[in-house]
Amino acid sequence: MSLEQALERSVGPWTPGPTVDLPIKCRYNKKNNTKERKEDKLSWQRAILLSRTPEPPDPPGSPSQVIGRRRNRLVNIIKQNDLPQLRRFIASCNPEDVIAPGTPYLEDTLFNAASYGSPEALQILLDVYTTAPEVVKRFNPKFRLLLDACGAANIDVVRFILDSPENQLPLGTVDLHQRDDSGDTPILVAAGSLMYLDKDPDEVEDEGLHWAEWIRDRIARGHELIHLLLDRGCSATDVIPPLPNDIPPWGSQVQDSVLGLAVSRANGPLIQRLIDSGADIYLKHQHFHHARAPFQFRTAKGHAYDVTTLHLASLFYNADVVVNLLLDHQHYQNNTNPDLASSCDSDGRLPLPWAASGPGGFYCRLLYKQLGITEILRLLLDHDSIRINLIDNARSTPLHYAAISHAMCQHVESTIRTLLKYRADLRIPGSSGCTILHLLGYHSHQGDPIKTTLLDLLLSHGVNINRAENKGKTELHVFAQNLRQVSAARFVIEHQADFRARNAFQETPFHAAARGFLNDHIRCDGRDKEVTTANKIRLQDEIMRVLKEAAGEETAMLMGQPNAEGKTPQDLLEETRNRWQGTEQRIPGPGRGRGRGRGRGRGLPVGA
Repeated sequence: MSLEQALERSVGPWTPGPTVDLPIKCRYNKKNNTKERKEDKLSWQRAILLSRTPEPPDPPGSPSQVIGRRRNRLVNIIKQNDLPQLRRFIASCNPEDVIAPGTPYLEDTLFNAASYGSPEALQILLDVYTTAPEVVKRFNPKFRLLLDACGAANIDVVRFILDSPENQLPLGTVDLHQRDDSGDTPILVAAGSLMYLDKDPDEVEDEGLHWAEWIRDRIARGHELIHLLLDRGCSATDVIPPLPNDIPPWGSQVQDSVLGLAVSRANGPLIQRLIDSGADIYLKHQHFHHARAPFQFRTAKGHAYDVTTLHLASLFYNADVVVNLLLDHQHYQNNTNPDLASSCDSDGRLPLPWAASGPGGFYCRLLYKQLGITEILRLLLDHDSIRINLIDNARSTPLHYAAISHAMCQHVESTIRTLLKYRADLRIPGSSGCTILHLLGYHSHQGDPIKTTLLDLLLSHGVNINRAENKGKTELHVFAQNLRQVSAARFVIEHQADFRARNAFQETPFHAAARGFLNDHIRCDGRDKEVTTANKIRLQDEIMRVLKEAAGEETAMLMGQPNAEGKTPQDLLEETRNRWQGTEQRIPGPGRGRGRGRGRGRGLPVGA
């Protein structure tokens, strides 16, 4: 059985499956002008596997399973830099086991060696290629070792490749200006290593490392690598050119640039060197948003045009040196270029909304002091606060993006408080009619309970706690359904929220609470997996009790009030509990307005 046949057997035929949401970098495919996702190879492999519906796996002793286990073992040895074990492994296997290129189902040996291995490990592997040219010819693999090493900021391997003899198989002649099929050069990929991290927090922590420390080390290596490449003659003005069939008026804008990528996390000296070497701070970019960035919730497009370096620096909270440097550079140049802080992208967004939004993804896993959100907001607002309430093409303001982005982490109150100090108007509704409270309720489903200090702050600035969004939901509807927000629901009820309000489906907050859900909790230190049946029932009972206490004598009437489908809150409550329990049994549960029991321990929730 061939390697390809074994791999096909291991996963079964291709069957369309669900899309997979991963932190990725997107770009248009040059051949067919469709958006493709460019991501680290490990995430790509996981995404492909998850997006297929495989046949039952082969038995443990099947050829495909044996091949996969051996390759995984080899990759682990490479990552651990266990050179004696690597030599023993190679001595015990056929060259095909090392040389066979990676697929969506099989780790690529040289990719992992270049990205995460040591020069010594890479040399040992290259010796296998040198001694088996017929196997190399048969597989005809494509080599991107320098780009792979630059993408992971593996500076030791980059030095090894640059200093290797020109005839070393399979490196060939090293060309620092050569482009791959995507238009990347080594320095573009190295700059991209600052913006696009190739590991998520769970992967890092599984390796026994601290996420924040890993990021600091990664950034330091990225800086050193870019300086090295500049020293070796790489160009600070490298860009990924626009696609030939891009639609005007933005068809002339680059997809990426060295400076546009580097401003995400580079320090002042490196940015200054890039500018001194010819990088253009006024260059307009295309930018594909992170799959989980708040911008994705506000527009049907996954990308924007007219994106400046200040937009990108603001997105990553690079306040200290980068934004100061960019603004100061423009001031001292005394030129006629437009003010960067006043430049809008194609969706009508200034850099301020980009800063209020942030990049999404795993940033809530970092401590507040490591992010500098309020610092960059103050810097931009001190430069120009007149348009703090500018409504963009998605009918959103910086305050809306702050609520969406930070609702589930500990940064939300300080971010919103900073914007309010500069007279952000929280009475401006979003595109769907949502208030800031709606947005906090919708986007805190995996976060901590909203603090009463934040709710007090919003109330003092005139938020309307009974405003209905376009589908008729009030803030209490949203808080009542999000079982993490019992305290927020209690707060708005205490401040005269209308527990009788009906939405477009004729549902009151009682219906919303009966549909309640409790998702996994994302914390600074990782994912809290303690979402149990008892937790869901306890919180649902608590929110029902809060509503009943407010309703008093009206409780029985409200619990028996049908929605547009004819279902009462009691009906929905029973359906929800039965779904959690996985049974069709009718529960006694909280009675119709009497609250005869908390229902503790009665269900097995599966998520609403």
